[in-house]
Amino acid sequence: MNEEYKHYLECRMEFLAKGDDDMHPQHQYSLMVERIPHELRSDKALFNHFNSLFPGKVHSACVVLNLPNLEELSARRKRVLRRLEKSIAYYEATGNKLTHIVGRHRISCFGVESMPIIPSGG
Repeated sequence: MNEEYKHYLECRMEFLAKGDDDMHPQHQYSLMVERIPHELRSDKALFNHFNSLFPGKVHSACVVLNLPNLEELSARRKRVLRRLEKSIAYYEATGNKLTHIVGRHRISCFGVESMPIIPSGG
């Protein structure tokens, strides 16, 4: 076990020193910065800040924002879009507009949400 660990350390040190031929050299020098001040939370502002600290040494900067509600809002948008497309298709096929009733429960089966179609004239 001790010999395997020594071999691992040798390989690891060689990798950290030289990198991997299949890996872009920039990946060896990338780092993650947390708790960035609000005024630096754009790619350009962060790049300019680090470039002022290390002139000519910064390749790029990329700010990734933590948006916990983004997936939920995206899913809601897809549901609304699907309902709108369904209403448009119904209108084009029949000439009747659908009525939306606020608060009416929808039916979900196998992950597909549906609701009874209620023509506006009926």
